[in-house]
Amino acid sequence: MEYLVNAKEMKACDEQTSKEYGMPPVVLMERAAEAVAAEVIKRTKKEASILVLCGGGNNGGDGYAAARLLFLQGYDVSLYALAAPAKGSLCESEQKICRNYGIKELSALPEKEPDVVMDAVFGTGLSRDITGPIAETLRVVNAWACQRIAVDIPSGVSADHGRILGIAFQADLTVTFAYRKLGQILFPGAACCGELLCADVGITDHGFLNRMPRVCSLTTEDLSLLPERKADSHKGDFGKVLVIAGSPSMCGAAAFAAEAAYRMGAGLVQIFTAEENKTALQTLVPEALLSTYKNEKHDEKTLIEAIHWADVVLIGPGLSTSSTAEKILKTTLKSVSVPLVIDADGINLLAKEPEILKGPHTDVILTPHIGEMSRLTGDSPMYIKEERMRIAEDFANEYNVILTLKDSRTVTAVPYGRLYLNRSGNHGMATGGSGDMLSGMIAGLLAVGAGAEHAAALAVFMHGLAGDLAAKEKGAASMLARDLLSMLPEIWKNAREQTP
Repeated sequence: MEYLVNAKEMKACDEQTSKEYGMPPVVLMERAAEAVAAEVIKRTKKEASILVLCGGGNNGGDGYAAARLLFLQGYDVSLYALAAPAKGSLCESEQKICRNYGIKELSALPEKEPDVVMDAVFGTGLSRDITGPIAETLRVVNAWACQRIAVDIPSGVSADHGRILGIAFQADLTVTFAYRKLGQILFPGAACCGELLCADVGITDHGFLNRMPRVCSLTTEDLSLLPERKADSHKGDFGKVLVIAGSPSMCGAAAFAAEAAYRMGAGLVQIFTAEENKTALQTLVPEALLSTYKNEKHDEKTLIEAIHWADVVLIGPGLSTSSTAEKILKTTLKSVSVPLVIDADGINLLAKEPEILKGPHTDVILTPHIGEMSRLTGDSPMYIKEERMRIAEDFANEYNVILTLKDSRTVTAVPYGRLYLNRSGNHGMATGGSGDMLSGMIAGLLAVGAGAEHAAALAVFMHGLAGDLAAKEKGAASMLARDLLSMLPEIWKNAREQTP
């Protein structure tokens, strides 16, 4: 698991590393500069010309220090100061060292484009729009054909939200320090970072003084959290999932969700669906048990029996928002005493009366996309995209549910707990059936014994890993949801190989 930090958290950790543990700030700056210089050396030839744009703060100091290290390695380095360092600052000290070595200082951008331009103008503390001459400078260098490298974060990207503050440096590579920043993961800031590397500069978790960041991101090492399977087990040991999904002649979503639950290790999956879907689902998911209702009539007894049979219930994919579907949802909420996953039309139905979530219940996980979240809260989709972290957290706390808010960067909020920001996946996953598959994966992990928090966060991460494997094999633009399903066995295999 990796912590993702905002500007305030990073500043506190940095300062406390120096204050509490005696790590000199100049040492941290030197290590940051070494990390940047090492990447430049790795990627460029010795004859390369390098222009370093420097601001007047610590980010500028990192830039001056990196310029000096590259100069001493024999590179053709030029400096262009876009702001004067404060007197007595580390930035001023590093600028003086560069002057002592005779490194070229420019008073304007060169007429000839360099091979590399390095952005060390604004760091993570920027909170206002970039305007005036600095904005114009960034506009010009963004149009150059050279390699662009950002020091810590591209100037103009908000470290907190990923918003573009007027204009942003468009990096091919960003070398950040100690921790990745939220704004480097969230769009549109993520698109300005290019390749994102995180360098160890001597700042560790100790610097948080036990006040840890609230946002984290899973890595492949966290696949070790997947429940173990004993050699002498049987299907009854791996849980029973009830998938309440599909409306008359709409069975694809139910099939995706049911197969995904099986692929995550569930022992038995039963689908409760409209009678019209029976033949198709017996063909699409022959492993699944089936119970049905006829002629749009809600058979409450059959449904309650199925709910009592299950160890986990998933409701919503392809269910429709008909009056029958609404009755099915209300019966489910009234009758369920096991973990419940609500997706798709289940969420659309809840939007009419979200207060029914507030009654006593067991673990509930909601998996809305941005549009469904908009219906739940009444906020515009654009506002939700911009404030996804806060909105997900507030909703999870208010309704005491785990909320997985799906988007290019999916957020999973645990009530009064962690926020998980997912970094796996790609645009090829924006295809019909992908979300149904995710809800089935969550249900499957719940069935095999994962806690609700881990089931939601791990399923989102593995869902993205499946998308990345599928994109590599098929190409992102041509991916289908079933391509993701076919990748899950490979992810399980890799996870088991990595587990000690």
